Amino acid sequence: MAKKIFVLDTCVLLHDPECIFKFKDNDVYIPLACIDDLDEQKVKKENVGWAAREVFRILDRYDMNQLTKGIVINEEKGRLFIYNNDGPTMKGEKPFIVRVNSDNAIIQSALELKAANEKKKVVIVSKDAGLRIRAVAWNCSAENYKSDLLDEHNIYQGYRNVAIDNNDDWTYLSKRKECDVKLLKCKDQLENLNPNEFICFAWGDRSILAWNKNNAISFFPEGKSESQKYMGIEGKNIEQKFAIAALTDDTIPLVCLSGPAGSGKSLLSIAVGLSKVYTGVYDKVVVMKPMIPVGGKDIGFLPGDKREKVSAWLGPFKDNISQLHIYDGSKKMSVSFEEMLDEGLVEAEAMAFIQGRSIPNAFIILDEAENCSPKEARMVIERCGAGSKVVLLGDLSQIENPYLDKHSCGLAHAINGGKTEVEAASMAMSKVERSSLAAAASKIFKVRR
Repeated sequence: MAKKIFVLDTCVLLHDPECIFKFKDNDVYIPLACIDDLDEQKVKKENVGWAAREVFRILDRYDMNQLTKGIVINEEKGRLFIYNNDGPTMKGEKPFIVRVNSDNAIIQSALELKAANEKKKVVIVSKDAGLRIRAVAWNCSAENYKSDLLDEHNIYQGYRNVAIDNNDDWTYLSKRKECDVKLLKCKDQLENLNPNEFICFAWGDRSILAWNKNNAISFFPEGKSESQKYMGIEGKNIEQKFAIAALTDDTIPLVCLSGPAGSGKSLLSIAVGLSKVYTGVYDKVVVMKPMIPVGGKDIGFLPGDKREKVSAWLGPFKDNISQLHIYDGSKKMSVSFEEMLDEGLVEAEAMAFIQGRSIPNAFIILDEAENCSPKEARMVIERCGAGSKVVLLGDLSQIENPYLDKHSCGLAHAINGGKTEVEAASMAMSKVERSSLAAAASKIFKVRR
């Protein structure tokens, strides 16, 4: 297969600073316009600043005098070039397009390289759909960065439905706390179970809930009791009961809950987390979410100190905490977000401030994890100190980060990467329980998720 030339844009480098090593034996070009963009980003305190600085640290490993001529950077003999797109055009031709911004300068570079390398395919690699569209309009091939994309049809759900069509299986299952899969007629439906994978055995309108715990099929207890409620909250459907099982199991330090707004992800997580704090399992609940700027403004434009700024971004948690109750003897009392902050039971933190931290013995909740890159999600998990648990929440259909989708975001990678690990559990929730109107919203507006 003929070697290709890949031209990288700035957002790919910021998304994955090590992307230059992932193009096998092909030539990789970084236009000088990208270097200018990275230079502007490197001073920022957020994760984007770290990523820009990391790109420069990687480039600094090599002889700067050789980067414009090409230098081998991997075992496949792939080469890296810094391309001066402000220099003279190839073959003395006039510029192909008017360079009014860095995106057009990157396209210009690709067009010049295409003209100078007629036997090689030149491809722009960008996570910016707008740039890819403009590139194609200028007759230049463009692709999304694919190294971190998950299979479209292979995002792990965390559970499986097993249909029972015989009385023998049902009788056997209904009388045991654990079961031997080999004795079941439906055993073919239970092949390749992942650790902590949930199972719903269904026969008609009846069901038995279980999960693969410690290499054994363990069944959920029947009936309801106050002990199954957390801060007054209990699972309203099968999905929520599965989620609660994962959240309450202290041997599972990583839990991923995905699903639409109103499915109960945040409410169940904060209820279980605070219940665990009140019973002494954890010292505090730490809540955070990515700071996606609104209207071009980030957290800094909000009034007040750090606590007040961060708290303003965590309105959903305030709403959920207002639904919780604690019990003083027989008296039920409401709690507030501000009271819990004052008592140190809850800590509100911004992702931009957690780098370098170690958070021990805490129930850590990262909301809107679909807006995190895999590197950002990993950073949050790595902040988890001894005795801590991390819960990632998000809706894979509501991604606001312009350079991520459901196949490349940190939440999806955590779900798929953790499915074979005994330390992780996932649950894809679909049923909206917030209200009948919330559940009907998608039908009313006929929005395709």
